[in-house]
Amino acid sequence: MSGTNNEKETIHEHEEEVATDDSNLTDKQKARLKYLAERAGVTYEEAVSTNMSQRRLKKMASSIRYAEILQSKRKEEKEKRKTFRKLQREAGQLIQKERKTRTLMKDSNNKVCVAIDLSFDGLMSNKDKKKLRKQLLRCYSCNRSSEAPLQLYLTSVGDEIISEFEGAGNMGFDNWDVHVSSKSYLDVFNHMKSEKGIIYLTRDSENVLPSSDVIRESAGQKVYIIGGLVDHNTLKGFTLEKAKKEGIEHARLPIDEYMKMLRSQVLTVNHVFELMLLVSQGTSWADALEKVIPQRKRKPECRKAVGASKTSAISEQSDSDSSTDDESNDRKRLKHEISEHSSS
Repeated sequence: MSGTNNEKETIHEHEEEVATDDSNLTDKQKARLKYLAERAGVTYEEAVSTNMSQRRLKKMASSIRYAEILQSKRKEEKEKRKTFRKLQREAGQLIQKERKTRTLMKDSNNKVCVAIDLSFDGLMSNKDKKKLRKQLLRCYSCNRSSEAPLQLYLTSVGDEIISEFEGAGNMGFDNWDVHVSSKSYLDVFNHMKSEKGIIYLTRDSENVLPSSDVIRESAGQKVYIIGGLVDHNTLKGFTLEKAKKEGIEHARLPIDEYMKMLRSQVLTVNHVFELMLLVSQGTSWADALEKVIPQRKRKPECRKAVGASKTSAISEQSDSDSSTDDESNDRKRLKHEISEHSSS
C-alpha cells in the first residue's frame, strides 16, 4: 500500500513540474500543457520558457475565470435593475432621485496636495501588498466622494500595481481622478524642494503639523507625503531616515496633543489620508481625530463619553425625584453602567 502511495506522489510531483523542459515531455503532456496555457491566457512557449508548473497555470486560469464570472454577475444585476426600474416607471411608482454631482480635483477649491509614496513594494509581503491596495482604494473613494477633494498624487507607481488595478474586474488608473506617476515625489515636486515644501509624514518625527488654517493657507506651496507601507511597526524610524537622507522636511500628526492611543500611533494609509482630507477642508485636528481614529486604538478614557453623559443625566434626575423613586433610579443607573462597561 505504501509503495502505491509513493508511486502516486512521484506521478503527482512529475505532473506539477512537466512544464520545466519541453524536450522531456510526451505528446500527451504537451497537449495538456497547451490546454492549460490557453486557459491561463499565456502561450505555450511562454509557459515552457518560464518553467510554469501546471499548478501555477491552473491558478492563473482560475483567477481569469473568477474575474469573468464576477463581471458577468455584475452585468446581470445591472440588467435586472434596469428592468425593475422600467417596470416601476410603467406603473408610475418610480421616484426620480437627484444624482449626486461629484466634484473633480481640477474644479475643487481645495488645493492642498497629498502624495502617497508607493516605492516600498520590495519591503512588503504579498499579503501586506494586498492590504495596501485596499487602503489605496479607500483613499480614492473617500476623496472622490468628497465635496471638496484635495489634490491626490500616487508616486513611484510600478508595473505590478498597475497590472493589479487593471485586472480582476477593476477599471485601472485611466478612469481615476488622481495624478499617477512612475516618478518619485522628489521629481514630481522638485520645484518645491528648495522652498522646503515637501513634508514627509512620519510618526517618528519630532516636528508637529500645524493647524488646519495654516495648512490651508499654504495650499499649493507644500505637499504632504504619506508612506505607502504596511509594516506592522517592524520598520520603526524607516520613513524618518528616508526623509533625512533626501534632505526634505518631516512631521508627525498631532495625535499626542489631542488624544491618548492605546498602544502605538501606527495608522493605516487611508486613516492618515482621511485626516488630511478633513483638515484640508477646515476641520480642526481635534474633530478630525475624533471622527477618524477607531475606538479600539484609543485608551478607555479617550473613547466617546456618550455613556458618561447618560449616566450623569440619570444621576441628576434621581436627586430631584422623590425618595420613593430612588431605588428604581439606582437600578437603572447600575444597569446602564454595567452595559457601558461590557461594551467597552
